[in-house]
This record gives sequence, structure tokens and C-alpha cells, in this order.
Amino acid sequence: AVLLLAGLLGLDVGLAAYNIISVDPPSRLDASFVASVLAMLGLLVSIVCVCLSKWVVAETPLLVSIKMFQRSLSASPVKSDRGPQRAITVQQLLKLFDAFENHIRSRNMYYVSENIVKPLTKPHKVSFAELVGTQTLTWFVSHFWGMPFRHFVDSIRLHAESVDPSRWLLQAYWVCTFCNNQWDVAAEVGNGQWQQSSFYLALRSESCQGTCMVVDEHVEPLRRSWCLFEILQSIGLRDERPNFKGFVFCTSSGVLNYGAQAYDVAMSIAKEVSTIRVQDAKASVRADKEMIDALVMDYPGGFERVNQFLGENIKEALHSIRESFEKDFNSLNTVLGARPAAVLAVERKRQFVTLESQQPQRPSIMIAAAAMSLADSRVDSEDHEEVDLEKQTP
Repeated sequence: AVLLLAGLLGLDVGLAAYNIISVDPPSRLDASFVASVLAMLGLLVSIVCVCLSKWVVAETPLLVSIKMFQRSLSASPVKSDRGPQRAITVQQLLKLFDAFENHIRSRNMYYVSENIVKPLTKPHKVSFAELVGTQTLTWFVSHFWGMPFRHFVDSIRLHAESVDPSRWLLQAYWVCTFCNNQWDVAAEVGNGQWQQSSFYLALRSESCQGTCMVVDEHVEPLRRSWCLFEILQSIGLRDERPNFKGFVFCTSSGVLNYGAQAYDVAMSIAKEVSTIRVQDAKASVRADKEMIDALVMDYPGGFERVNQFLGENIKEALHSIRESFEKDFNSLNTVLGARPAAVLAVERKRQFVTLESQQPQRPSIMIAAAAMSLADSRVDSEDHEEVDLEKQTP
């Protein structure tokens, strides 16, 4: 921008000099010659600056990485219909992250979309999924764009490893940033008809096994209207479809519903969920919020049903984490040579029974003496009781 400005300034100076000298020249020949030279110099400076600006832009490290990624693609993009057929695998997600990790650092999805996804897809005006090769979705992802992208990638990777340890790289996820065509967002949200939105088509497809909500301790997705829309559809799918595996909270420490070792994160999320009212969710477009709020209110139970659903899910996650923690704790005790309390109690009882059975038998004389002594003590006790009764009689 600075070089372009300098070039334009040079051209303006040349033209200004030409105009000034032409109006009041010392001599007609000298004025024309000097003005022409200055104008040519200004034009030359402008051309040089434009060329330099293009060269500088072309050498930007981010653009170099973008061109390298584009060259690594094996074929031209193949367009596909919006919805479930336009997903990406974990392998494709990791390839993108590895290629741009040094540029992304701690930035979020807003940065990734504007500075990486859109420049990559600009030549063909397609979605990122179409650019790298579409897949049929297995999991639908609900998330907040303001979350660090690194956290998002780790959360998806850990979910994939949990559901299929042997083929986790091939698990396919529908993520709006990558599966929507960012050059035609209006069409992706159904042009005002939510039943035709790519979100609805993907989530309601037969291939969708569940919803993964990527969260951190701030649970920002629960404050977004479109995420509320996705939660509502997940509730309906759980009630309608037996093979739908439900709604899970995914974090960079693991999947909470699967017992991830993230007790502190789970507690923070649980506290946030207990205070969040989904009716307060916001949207960038007011019409979207009004449409989604109306859908929730028309659903049996309305907003309270959605709040209840979220509470049940986080409660389930906490129980899973506790069970996983206790299991790991007992295993660690065993490794360290200690025994769980329940096992110790059983072993002590067995040892006591064994010791009792091993006690030496008393001689018969000692047994008889002990019996007589016991009988005498009982007689004495009865005599004392009779005396006490007599004293109490009036």
C-alpha cells in the first residue's frame, strides 16, 4: 500500500509540474521538455512501485504457504451438493493445520476462514471440503468460531481416537467453516429457509451418528443461536432415531462423556451450564435468532426442555469422568503395590477366619472349669437381682 501510494504521488508530482510550467513557461521549448521529463519520471516511479508491491505481496510467507498447499492438491475440485456429502476427514484437517500452524499459532477460526480457507478456495469459489476431496459425514460438529483453532483441532482428534482407535484418521466430520462454501453463505443457510440450510441437511442425514460440541471452560457455543439450533435438532434425533449416538462435549483434554481425564475442565463447564439460559443466545443476524427462538418455543417443552437436556448431558459426563477416575485410581494402587479398600477388607476378613481356625483347642478340664465358673457367676448375679427386688418391694 505504501509503495502504491508513493507511485501515485510521483505521478501526481509530474503532472502538477507539467501544468505549472505549461501555464507560465520561461520558454516554450524548455517548458515542454521539462514538464514531459517530470511526467515521465512520475509515471516510471508509479510503474516501479506497482511492480515492487506485487513482488512484496507474492513473497509474504502466508501466501507462499497457501500456494504450496494448493500445489499439493492432486486434482481439481469436484463440486458436490450441500449437506452430508461435503465433510472432511481428521487426516485432511490435520494436513491443513500442519501446513499453516506457524501462521495460526493461537488464533481462532475467524482468522482461519478469512486468511486461509478463503484464499485457498478463491480460484474456484468452492468450499474447502470440495477443494481437498469431499467425504460423507459421520459426525456433526457444533462450535464457536472465537475459540483457538489449536483447541478445536485437538478436540476433534481426541474424539476420533476415542470412537475408532484403529481408523481414527478416516473419521469424517461436518464443520461449517470447511464444509460451507464461504463464497456463497446465503445459500448455505438456505436463503431464509432453515430446512434447506446445509446445517440441517447434514445433521438430519442418515449417516450422522452424533453431535460433537467443541467447548472449553467458557462454553461459548451455548451462547450462540445457531449452536442452539443444532442442540434442538440433536434432541429430536435422539428421540427419533435409535442409532443416533447422542450429543457429546469435546475438549482439548478429551471427550467428557467418554470419561476424559479432565475433571477441572468438566467442573468449570458444569458450573457454566448451570447458569446459562439458552434463551439468551445471540446471533450475528437478528433474523436468524428470531427464527431459531421460534423453533425452540414450538418444540415440546421449549427452552426449559433444551436447558434440561444440556444439564442431563453434563451430569452424564461428570459421572463418566468419576467412574473413569476411580478405575484408573484402583489400577494405579495395584501397580504401586497397594490394594483398594474393598479388596483389603475382604482379605482381612479371610485372614481373621484363618487365624480363628488355627487357634489351639483347650483341654477338656479347662473347658469344664470355665463352664462351672460361668455358671457360678450367673447364680451370683441372680441372687443379687432377688435382693434388689426385695428392697424395692413396699
